[in-house]
This record gives sequence, structure tokens and C-alpha cells, in this order.
Amino acid sequence: GTQEEFFRLWSATWRAVKSVDSDFRLGGPSTARAEWIPEFLDWTRRDGTPPDYIVAHVYNNDSESEPLSPFDGPASHRVKDSPHFASGVIRGLKKTLEEKDFVGEIHWNEWGRSWFPHDLRREGGLEAAFIVKTMAEVSQCGDRFAYWCLSDIYDQIGFQSAEFQGHYGMLSLHGLRKPAWLAHQLLCRLGSRQVALKSNDATVTVLAARDGDRTQVLIAAVPELVATASPDTIRIELPMPKLSGIKKPTVIRVTQDENNVIQDWTALGAPAYPTPQQIRELHQINGAPQMVADGDMEIRNETLYFSLARPGIAFVEL
Repeated sequence: GTQEEFFRLWSATWRAVKSVDSDFRLGGPSTARAEWIPEFLDWTRRDGTPPDYIVAHVYNNDSESEPLSPFDGPASHRVKDSPHFASGVIRGLKKTLEEKDFVGEIHWNEWGRSWFPHDLRREGGLEAAFIVKTMAEVSQCGDRFAYWCLSDIYDQIGFQSAEFQGHYGMLSLHGLRKPAWLAHQLLCRLGSRQVALKSNDATVTVLAARDGDRTQVLIAAVPELVATASPDTIRIELPMPKLSGIKKPTVIRVTQDENNVIQDWTALGAPAYPTPQQIRELHQINGAPQMVADGDMEIRNETLYFSLARPGIAFVEL
């Protein structure tokens, strides 16, 4: 319905729920591109029905619809195919809520790179790189982030019948883990204490953390424009003063060709309907990726040099 109709629905629902138990928490408005939220806060204050938390959605290619969303960043980041649109909206909403003196939680309960129902790039290294890049930039600008969505067993546009169709999920029809799943898994392997670190390359995002005597560095290489995978040499200045005692770094890469179940599935002939035996074989090689030593990786003058196909991510542990 219209904005006015939604506000009426909110008011009636809020009063009904709070009349039963005032401790029940209500959040909204769950709008695409975080639209309507300033108007929503102004209206709920006048109506006496304030939200306990804010819910918003954003996809990076929402910029194609000329959104009226809050935005923090240069105009060039609002254009079609910019990899920075989602981060700008998330920062913009945080800034807007601060200006409105809203002190509740911010929940991004639907976000991702593309809202297109079928997007084959969602199955590969680009999705993993976008997830790590975005979380590295704005994970502290919200309280909850729920990537859309967990599994391809999901019916909004019709149930998916084949194993890989560029659908929304991080898990395929038979639970095979895509690069998007691995991106979240590696984010969760970072240590508990963040280390200030940034890249000199605008297309390379770095997130570093410490856990005891170990330092983890998670790198995302995202092309400014969507392109095919290409090798690149990454240069990262390390967040530690003493490097003489460091053992050989180990690494996990997730790219179009590395730790990507799509490649293993393609090697079987890309069957739309894998046999039970093929599913078992894919699950055996689709476990958690292992750290490996890299002969091409080296540290010189407190700087780490290694190769990474773009788009892709690398998790380095020192």
C-alpha cells in the first residue's frame, strides 16, 4: 500500500501488541533501500508509537531504480554497477538515525549484492568479495546483518529445481556451500580484537584482527566494474612492528577457481540434476577450506606480497 496506509497499519499493530505486553519489541519498516525511515520516525513520534529497533533492506544494484534512500558517499558511488552503493546506504542510514537521536538497534535483515532473482555471478568469487568488502566497511554501522538468504530452498519466484541457477542462497539445493557461505565462515574466523589496517588500492579492502599471538588478515579484491577473473598482485602493509619471528604465512583463497564448488560441479559436466553419487563426491570436497602454505607469498620490508585472482578473497594467518 501507500506510505500513509503503512503508517496506519503500524499504529494499529503497535497499539495492539503493546496492550498485551509493553515489553514485546516491534521493529520496522523493512523498506527497500532504507527508504521512508526519516518520515517513519517523525510520524511514530507524533503518533506515540516509536519502534524499538529499525529494520532496513539494501541491495547493491538498488541504485538502478534512482532511490530516495539516505546515502553517505560521493555521487559516483550511486551509479549503476558501482560496488560501493550498499555501503553508502548503510552509512547514510546510521548518520540519519544519529541526526534523529534514535538510540535503538539497526537490523539489516535483507542485504546482498544483487536483488535479481537469477544472477549467475552470485555463485562465484564476486559474491564472496562483495560480502567481505561490505562487512569490512560497515559491520559496525548496524547491530544485525542477515544476508539474503541462507539456502536455495526458498520460494519467492518459484521453487528452484536445478542445482545451481544463480539463486539467492549461500547453500545449493543439496546443501553445497557456495563462495558466499565461505566468505561468512572466514569472517567468523577473525580474531576478537580488530587491528587498524587499510589498503592503498581503492579496489582492495582489508580487515585484520588479532587472537593471542596470531594475526588474521582478510582481503577482498573487487573490480570497479564487473569483469572476468584476472590475476593480481596484492600488497598489504602488515599491522605488526616485529616481523623477524613470523613463520611462513598461510592462506585460504576463494576465487572463481579456488574453493569454489561451481568448478567441481562443472568438472562433472555441470549436471542440472546430479546423481546421489555425484552429490556425495561434491560434499567430500566441499568441506571447510584449509590453510595452505604459499610459495609465492613473501614478506619484504614489513609488507606482504601475494597473488589473488580478482574478484576474490584471501584469508591470511600470521
